[in-house]
Amino acid sequence: AQMDLYGHRGGVLGLLPEHSTASYSMGAQHGANYIEPDVVVTKDGELVVLHDLELSLTTDVAAKPEFADRNRTVTNIWKRGNPENYTDGQPKGIVNRYLNESGWFSFDFTLAELKTLKKYSRTYPEQSPFNGLWEVLTFNESLQLIRNLSVTFDRHIAVIPEAKNAAWLKHIGFADFERKILASLHAYGFMYIDDDGFYR
Repeated sequence: AQMDLYGHRGGVLGLLPEHSTASYSMGAQHGANYIEPDVVVTKDGELVVLHDLELSLTTDVAAKPEFADRNRTVTNIWKRGNPENYTDGQPKGIVNRYLNESGWFSFDFTLAELKTLKKYSRTYPEQSPFNGLWEVLTFNESLQLIRNLSVTFDRHIAVIPEAKNAAWLKHIGFADFERKILASLHAYGFMYIDDDGFYR
């Protein structure tokens, strides 16, 4: 049986910053059939690929004095779905809960501001020689990169994006978050719209 390889957050994590040009490229070089971009949103509604809403986990935002006043605590973030409204049939092992978190958050920054940050290794934030080399990717940039990697390696590489904190982001005002993801996938040839108007 054929085995599919998934490049989680790009692939080959550790020294390489996750969700970077390097991690996606290395994942493809190591044979990934699928690359998994995690998608969050900026203050101005743009899609970027980051695993977390909180930026200091994988960027140098904490070292930027111009953004010191953006450090804050956000309360009652929904982990998974709304803790007050479980989906019918939701497995009991999947628990919706509230989360309080402090730091710098993607939705407090415009895309232009995020583009001034550099990516850092989550595993080796001090030691990796690859820290500070790459900027935050937009979702569209990640899709174009994956298309280019398909050409480079002469094989189709697909995507399995994850909309992070989607229900909560829609709850706080980013109502079209998931629709924008679908539109980008369609624009870059990873999905199509069938005769009934549904994304496939």
